[in-house]
Amino acid sequence: MMNDSADHNIERKDKEQIAAILVDCAFQLHRDLGPGLLEALIT
Repeated sequence: MMNDSADHNIERKDKEQIAAILVDCAFQLHRDLGPGLLEALIT
C-alpha cells in the first residue's frame, strides 16, 4: 500500500508528463502551421 506522499509523487509525475506532451504538441503546431495561425483567425 502506498502512502500519501508516494501517491502525490505519482500524480505530480503524471501531471508533468501531460504538460510535456501538451507543450510538445503546441510547439509542433507552431512549427508546422506557422506563428501567425491564431492571429489570422482572430482578425
